[in-house]
Amino acid sequence: MEPSTSSTQGTGPAPSDPLPQPPSLASATAAVTDNDHEPASSRPPKRTRAPSPSEDNEDVNNSEGHGGSGRPASKRQHIELSSTSTSARPASGPASASYAPSASPSPAHSHSGQYPPTSSLSLVPAPLPPTIFGAPVTPDIHLAVCNFIHGTISRYQSVLASRPNAIVEVEAKLGRLVDARGGPPGAGDQRIYLPVTCETELVSNQIPTRFVSNMDMGLHRHFNRMLNELVMQDKRACKYTHTILVDRSYSLAGDKYRETRDKKSGAVVDRTRKTKLAHLDIYVPNAPLDYRVSVAIEEPWTELPAAARLDANERVKDRISYAHALVQVDLTMVHSVPVGQQPSAGKPPSYELEVEFVDAGASVLREKAKMDRGEPNRLKENIVHLVNNIRYLAGRGAVPSPGGDGLRR
Repeated sequence: MEPSTSSTQGTGPAPSDPLPQPPSLASATAAVTDNDHEPASSRPPKRTRAPSPSEDNEDVNNSEGHGGSGRPASKRQHIELSSTSTSARPASGPASASYAPSASPSPAHSHSGQYPPTSSLSLVPAPLPPTIFGAPVTPDIHLAVCNFIHGTISRYQSVLASRPNAIVEVEAKLGRLVDARGGPPGAGDQRIYLPVTCETELVSNQIPTRFVSNMDMGLHRHFNRMLNELVMQDKRACKYTHTILVDRSYSLAGDKYRETRDKKSGAVVDRTRKTKLAHLDIYVPNAPLDYRVSVAIEEPWTELPAAARLDANERVKDRISYAHALVQVDLTMVHSVPVGQQPSAGKPPSYELEVEFVDAGASVLREKAKMDRGEPNRLKENIVHLVNNIRYLAGRGAVPSPGGDGLRR
């Protein structure tokens, strides 16, 4: 699962053919352009002044005023509505005294039945603005995760203040949301089904689910290959490290006191107390994997509380970490074994992938403080960056079929 490297550490033009006319717009376009195809002798003279109310009534009631064509006055009204005037009047009824229709369609609308007019394509800005108002719209899933992280940290602000050596950990992990009630005997964990077609955050405790972070070996190898290719493309931007560590944990009042040792030397490399604060589960029906966003507090410990109880199993973690700017991707093969024992060939390992902030203190806490003071900040931008990385990986948890099945995530 290591990268294929000798080191274990490294650093147009507009279309010429007219586009087909939508049926719903064809009649309106024809109403505007019919006069362009009439012989000059049959065209009525152009008006150079606004029609009086009496003339309006004549146009509506007397079809002979159109050179015997029998066309209703609505043709002229279409022209009025497509002009550049901003004071449009209703489609029926007498004209108001302040209404003055244009003498002819504006050049931007005067085309020969072609939809859209070729000349208008040159007016489309490149790139397009996010909306006609120039303001972007934040997707709901981004807002949900941003509000979750901001709200969680706000609720536990006093806890953070009472533990000055603590740091915040924000991570997103790939996995599957399965039915906590279980499936048919022998069927194993069954992924939940919800009648939705896009990413959806689950309301806690409303649906009986469990989050299973394990994936199969083939998928783990697929992600390993993807991330190795990223390293080879730019070793300066994406750096990786490969470690094999053993976690031994002690539990007390919901907290985990973790002691991490280097598997080869046995030396202690880390002692961390972890307090889980909250998590948000995201169901992704268009991808083979879901994901969970978690917020926790971590702080170093030097003396283990006497009441802490040793967990029965320890975790042997063979991990490759890929760090890129704000975030780090951890790809881990985990053997869970009884304390003091070696991994057994009879029990397969689990495979995990998570994305976390390299420095959540700078990326989240500092930017949140700016936001709370009303100062310019990058909190949403940073969180969206984390979320989009896990979304990208979730959407590539399977090889697409030849030809594709539509737009990819």
